[in-house]
Amino acid sequence: MSFKDFTMDLLGLGISTGFTYLFYRFVRAGQDVVRHLKETPELEINSSLIGRVTESGGSMIACVRGVVKASDIALRCNARPEVTGVIWRHTIQEHLVEQVMGLWMNDKLTVDLSTSHIPFVLMGKGIGVQITNPKKLDYVALTVVSEKFESASNSLADHIWGWLKGVRSTGTQHIEFGVSTVYKVA
Repeated sequence: MSFKDFTMDLLGLGISTGFTYLFYRFVRAGQDVVRHLKETPELEINSSLIGRVTESGGSMIACVRGVVKASDIALRCNARPEVTGVIWRHTIQEHLVEQVMGLWMNDKLTVDLSTSHIPFVLMGKGIGVQITNPKKLDYVALTVVSEKFESASNSLADHIWGWLKGVRSTGTQHIEFGVSTVYKVA
């Protein structure tokens, strides 16, 4: 057998090795992120917080948790006005059914995404940390405050046209999220 007989095998082996190394690097990068998150200190809001930030020179990465208090008038939920908060996100998604290679699959398309926020204070043990620009927060855990699904009222012609085109709308979903926990990088 000559070298030409093995060229395709060697090419396949090289490509396979390249993909294996690429996926290995992705997994290692993910493991590094998880390790850094686990090593990030979670600081209590107390009198020693200012001292720890000062000791680090102001460039400390940490997680700070506390009770959220609005500095100004709190934002109100559109669907449930009795619910207030300091960060709100409203998402409108269109739910679709698409035909892919002969199979019908569900899909979502985000039509609109809007976010509102106001300055607030994280309170803990009688001491507060003022958050003047909530956009700079690294992570904010939002909970679903209201969710409404409006089914599409498709006619027979819409169903036939959607079947021919391969995409049909099944409805629109409105979701409002609000703050439950706030994480601030000090």
